[in-house]
Formats: sequence, structure tokens, C-alpha cells
Amino acid sequence: MNAEEIKNEESLKAWLSARPEATRQSDAIAIAIRSALRALPLFGSAMNEHWASETDLTALPFLRTRLTTGVAQMFSTPEVNAVSAAATSAARTIFASSVSLSARAAFAAADASNMAAAVSTTDDAVTATEDAAYAAAYSAASDASDAPYLGSSYAAASADANFWLQISSDAQILSRHGNTFTAPLWSTPPPDWFTKADAETRAIWAKDPPGTWDFWIRWWDGVLSGQQLDWELQKAVALIPDEIWTQGPAAVA
Repeated sequence: MNAEEIKNEESLKAWLSARPEATRQSDAIAIAIRSALRALPLFGSAMNEHWASETDLTALPFLRTRLTTGVAQMFSTPEVNAVSAAATSAARTIFASSVSLSARAAFAAADASNMAAAVSTTDDAVTATEDAAYAAAYSAASDASDAPYLGSSYAAASADANFWLQISSDAQILSRHGNTFTAPLWSTPPPDWFTKADAETRAIWAKDPPGTWDFWIRWWDGVLSGQQLDWELQKAVALIPDEIWTQGPAAVA
């Protein structure tokens, strides 16, 4: 099974099953993390919605899960693994208390983020990847529902195919023993649904006092370009105590 042949859940499972046992788990985690990152702006862009504003919810808990999961991949120490688990637990608690069926794409993105942070089997990784792909397809379909010449089903199919193309690209990097962290998040120009959600997320951040989201903008730009922020800096941020994280983005900044 070649990485180029990955195009859906079944082919991803087949590729992972054929991977060397020594790398199978880390390959699965890498793909899950990258998939969740591509869906992350869908949650960030939803922070203006009433269900988020009513509870003062921000993108911070899910940014934290993504950062700490990456750090845990680079520094697999008991201390780092503990903060990664704590970040995932905190995000799941917030997620569970904020459920709104009207925000399906946002919650699918958040669920993918949480699942990717807690991967323990290759099946977990595939589930996280599927959640992220669903979030992308749902968002693209919703955006296209009012377009006169582009039906929502076509938009969803296109988004799904594009998303799996990126997963295949990640798998090809791993097949060459490369590091997905050093590759741009998208191997092709980002799709419209992603660009829109990314711009909306940044606009939401821009409303807060200067400096509140500066680190996260730099971190996110590094993720997008493959030119990651210094990993020791990311580790230091991951190790910020829980009591500060619970105070919100200004305290973390």
C-alpha cells in the first residue's frame, strides 16, 4: 500500500497497517495532529457565535491541545506528557459543557483536536482524521449552500477529496522518513473554507487588547509555513501552570 493511494478511511488504515511496527504509532499520531490542525480554524472562527460568547469561550483550550501535543512529540518526557494530558482533559471538559448542535463543524473540529491529542491506537488516529475531514466537508458545504452554481454536496465532496489529498501528502513525507512538522500545513494552496475560517479567527483575535494573541499568531504562522517556532519556547509555553491557563488568553500572554 503506497502513501499516494490514500484517499479515505479504509486506505489510511491499510497504509498504517503496512507501516513498520516501530513507526506505526508515531505515523498515526503525526497524521492525526496535522488533520486536526487543518480543522482548527473552524473552531476559532466560531468564537463569535452566541454559544461561545455566552460562556466566554475562546480558542485557547484547543490551541493549547495542539501546541502541547506537538511538544509531546518532540519531547516525550513524563513532565511534558502530563501537561499534554491535562490540556486534553481541560479542552474536553469545556467542549462537553458547550455543546450546540448548530455548530457542527466547530465541534467536529474540536473533537478532532481532542482525539488527536489522546491517540493511543491507530484506530484513534483514523477517527481523529475522519472528524477533521468531516468538519472541513461540512464547512465547505455550508458555505456553498447559497451559491447558484455550486451545490453543497459537490462542495462537501470536493473538500473531502482535498483533505484526504493532504493526508496522503503527509503519509508520503513519513514514508521518506521526513518530519511533517517542517512541511507547510497545505501542500497546495489552502481551500476557500480554510482561508475564510483563518481570516475570521484572526479578526476575532484582533478585537482583544494588543498582545493577547501575539504568541499564538506567530505559532500558527509557523505551523502554516512549516517554519515552527523554537521548540524550547513551545515547550516553555506548554509547561505554563494550569492555574494560569484557566485565567484565559491574557494571563497566558
